[in-house]
Amino acid sequence: MSGYGNFASVYDRLITGVDYRQIGEYFDACIRKAGGGKGILLDLGCGTGSLSMVMDELGYDVIGVDGSYEMLGEAMEKRAQSGRDILYLAQDMTELDLFGTVGAVVSSLDSLNHLTRYADFDRAVGRAALFLEPGGVMAFDVNTPYKHRQVLADNTFVYDTDEVYCVWQNTADGDLTRMDLDLFVRQEDGAYIRMEDHFSERAYSREEIEASPDLYEDKAYLDQVNTQLKEHYAYLIVRKGNGIIYWGGDNGVVDQDLCSQLLEFNAVGEDLEGGIYLDGESQHLIKQIDFNFTDDIPGSVFIVSNVDDLIPEVKSMVQELLLVGITILVAAGILLVIWVYRSILGPLNKLQEATKKIRDGNLEFTLDVEADDEIGQLCSDFEEMRLRLKENAEEKIQYDKESKELISNISHDLKTPITAIKGYVEGILDGVASSPEKLDKYIRTIYNKANDM
Repeated sequence: MSGYGNFASVYDRLITGVDYRQIGEYFDACIRKAGGGKGILLDLGCGTGSLSMVMDELGYDVIGVDGSYEMLGEAMEKRAQSGRDILYLAQDMTELDLFGTVGAVVSSLDSLNHLTRYADFDRAVGRAALFLEPGGVMAFDVNTPYKHRQVLADNTFVYDTDEVYCVWQNTADGDLTRMDLDLFVRQEDGAYIRMEDHFSERAYSREEIEASPDLYEDKAYLDQVNTQLKEHYAYLIVRKGNGIIYWGGDNGVVDQDLCSQLLEFNAVGEDLEGGIYLDGESQHLIKQIDFNFTDDIPGSVFIVSNVDDLIPEVKSMVQELLLVGITILVAAGILLVIWVYRSILGPLNKLQEATKKIRDGNLEFTLDVEADDEIGQLCSDFEEMRLRLKENAEEKIQYDKESKELISNISHDLKTPITAIKGYVEGILDGVASSPEKLDKYIRTIYNKANDM
């Protein structure tokens, strides 16, 4: 398969004449005309994701697949900018492997022409059909031999824009057209860097495409498909008319009992979803795809999964899920214990230490708790109480100090008049106030000093 490399970085800047909206609406009309709905859609060879974006806007759940990491990088950058929910997978179209089935497949702008061998083309279409729901729709376009011979082959095209200068040279090479690109890309500083890219395309005619059912008679091709199916505990059966022309079972011997239980051609139409379950000595899940060979003989392809082979895998998966579940529970328990300790026990320990300090009369500390829950609120209230207690203690100390100063002042103020009174009383007792006038003076002085007190 031939894909884009350096060309991916400038693809959208050069391929400006494509109306992706028109292409998307055309594919949407084809899908609805064929009876399809707005379910999961596979954009095969999605490139930079322009069509994927349009199909997502039209209401499809889009999966984009491309083999070029560079193109997918551009697609994922668009997805990030748009915010759209598109799943992109890096896969070779010939090795397509999805997680489930899709309702529609589209492929545009010669994506399938990059498959340079017809066997790869047929295989890519077959892989897409494998994941297509019964009644699903696949729509694609290809470059025809006419375009390769008359338009592309041995011609040179020049693209000249403000940011990119590209010389595109095509060379015919048998059934292929080789394409050589010289790219000159302008940088932010005005300088240009030169890059090269080389790839090939193969044109496909309608006759070639319609002849693809005959590959189901090609044993080498069927062996290749069957080998891949066996990796997933399944195998292939091909029926042409009423006869089995290919048996992919393990022992190489056709199981006639199983074959006799296979449904006839188009027995359930296009309404069957999923597969068919057959019970017997061993259980089988079977997916049936009906088609017509080029000679108009009806054919059916059966993909058979032996349930007995899947049981050990299922048991192993259950054991692994159980182990993972236990691991998750243990990890969750450890995280819960850590959370409980940090959010509950940690603050409670700080609160206990703070209580002991207050009990010992130490109010010179700060209780810091960052939690904003009930425990944090309790610690915040406790810190507020500590501050109030500290303020009250400081006020009491100040009050006691002022009381002592008051008593000292009062004592000083009382000491002087009392000393004077004591002196006058001693004078009276000692007979110093010998006359009535002096005695009366002493008594009045004592009375006045007492009033002053």
